[in-house]
Amino acid sequence: MDSTIFEYGMYGAWFEEILSIKVYNLYKDNVICELNLIDLFDQQPSHRKYSLHQDVIDEIMSIMKNDDELFQIEEVEYPIVFDGVTNRFVFTRHDTRKEILAFNIWFYQTRESVQAKIVIETFHKIQTILKNAGIPTVFMELNTHGNSL
Repeated sequence: MDSTIFEYGMYGAWFEEILSIKVYNLYKDNVICELNLIDLFDQQPSHRKYSLHQDVIDEIMSIMKNDDELFQIEEVEYPIVFDGVTNRFVFTRHDTRKEILAFNIWFYQTRESVQAKIVIETFHKIQTILKNAGIPTVFMELNTHGNSL
């Protein structure tokens, strides 16, 4: 089994990657971040590696360990807004890997939903842990307008 415990990516209309973050259950370089928006100064995408303490990795794993609702989701609701981004989430617990694709999931941060809210709440918990561990929130946006904590 792969050592990936969490992945998030935001993609444009043609499924080109805008940003991503991957968290691994490894000792070193266990967070890899990509930002593929062209930087106005150096014209290069950003690729960074971070090393988090095992207790941070364990905290992220514990969120998913007890989240039965998350692992029962087949698909999230479709918003009335289709023009925008695709959000891809991968959550892992034990030997179970759950991949969820959503379109403009940010739409449901302030609107009624069932499945999208579960995904957003779990994502925000993980986002908060990563932010508190020093990972820049620019790698964890839900839309291109920014939603950083």
